[in-house]
Amino acid sequence: MNETAKDSQTSRNRLGNAAQWLGFAGLLPFYGALLALVMGDADPAAPAWRALIGYGVVILTFLGAVHWGVAIASERVAEFTAVQMLLWSVLPGLMAWAVLVLGLSPGPALLVLAAGFSAQFGADRRLARTNLVPGWYLTLRGRLTAGVLACLTMAFVLVPRSA
Repeated sequence: MNETAKDSQTSRNRLGNAAQWLGFAGLLPFYGALLALVMGDADPAAPAWRALIGYGVVILTFLGAVHWGVAIASERVAEFTAVQMLLWSVLPGLMAWAVLVLGLSPGPALLVLAAGFSAQFGADRRLARTNLVPGWYLTLRGRLTAGVLACLTMAFVLVPRSA
């Protein structure tokens, strides 16, 4: 391997490591809100619900934007595929926005978010098959999605049955 290839590989490894640390740090607000619910009041009006659902909305929207970025950044994407990627990229944001606009109570909001994160991982799997994202991307996305879904599931258990 020549020096340029080694430097490129080192750079990709650093990027993957940074993405991993930042990605897992991004789980902290989910689990912080969950901990607040476990330790405090799980009343549907509790601020921890707004924090958990609001952060879920933000992150789901962010994940859709990855597809937008890949579609416009790579010249290797066929036009039809790029348009499909652009279309997909706005769907998670619209789904997340609906949670806010409809003012869903915690139970339904968590279900919609869980469905959105699951669908997004399916889209990420399709994206990874195009080889337009680094090899580590899908592994990281799988772990982060599992972490988010575990948190949303545990929070769902805490939803008062009247909510």
